[in-house]
Amino acid sequence: MSYEEDIYSFLKSGQVRVHREDISHLSERAINFTNDTSIHADALITATGFSAKPTLLFTPTATHSDLGIPSTSLSPDQHNFWDKLNERADQTIRENFPRLLIGPHKSPSSDMPLTTAHPYSPTLYPELDYTPFRLYRAIAPPGLTRNRDNTLVFISMFSNLANTARCELQCLWAYAYLNDRLAIDKEKVYDEAALTNRYVRHRAPYGHGRFFPDLVFDQLPYFDTLLQDLGLRYWRKGWLGAEVFSAYTAKDYAGCVGEWLAKNANDGAPPKEVPVPAVVAEDRYADGDDERRPLAGDGGKL
Repeated sequence: MSYEEDIYSFLKSGQVRVHREDISHLSERAINFTNDTSIHADALITATGFSAKPTLLFTPTATHSDLGIPSTSLSPDQHNFWDKLNERADQTIRENFPRLLIGPHKSPSSDMPLTTAHPYSPTLYPELDYTPFRLYRAIAPPGLTRNRDNTLVFISMFSNLANTARCELQCLWAYAYLNDRLAIDKEKVYDEAALTNRYVRHRAPYGHGRFFPDLVFDQLPYFDTLLQDLGLRYWRKGWLGAEVFSAYTAKDYAGCVGEWLAKNANDGAPPKEVPVPAVVAEDRYADGDDERRPLAGDGGKL
């Protein structure tokens, strides 16, 4: 924790409270435990460790396609929907980076792809049967984003080296997203999510690309994309020579939060209260209608 006091000071003062009970379910502004107690909560942040799928069960499972989360519950129509998006994404990749679709090559100068692949081991990868994360900007559920329901984000389902800078930029982007401060073309959300997923799968076929973005060697373009969405400078060195000859470090991204706050200080619309991300699935069916209301990710026409 980046505070002068240590964690024990917060525990003694009551600012931090530890609850050891298991979570039973979520409701509006509340987390309910298995011992029939509950606590008020404005937001729920889950630290899921190294699992490639959420440790919270989102219900109904028919929403998994729209949420873009790993699942074994997609319907045939939902699989077909993503297959069409994947084909379109692969075509875009083929036009720009044809070698990626062939697979890893023996050397950078070789035109000969590797003929022997190292298959994933079900023992090492228990989530092998699950679909991958398919999130807009590797953060936001595509179905909700397309319907302007900015209530849920996934931070750090991602593999790269500069984790400090990436986490800060993702959190800033998520804050802007939750407060409706990003200009997002909703008609391109699914295509962008599919393109990210397919690119990382081809880019890191023997890494984490099968499950979530693995952008160790492509992290700077990802940072640039988030900064452009936020309306911030992404050439941050100050002069062209440094841009060409100097490496980017975490220090180059210092001040991004302050820059964004200053840029948005007088836009006439104060940030709204960040919504409770846990009620996404429940709110969509709060009227008691058991009939599923499909989003575009449910096999809708492309």
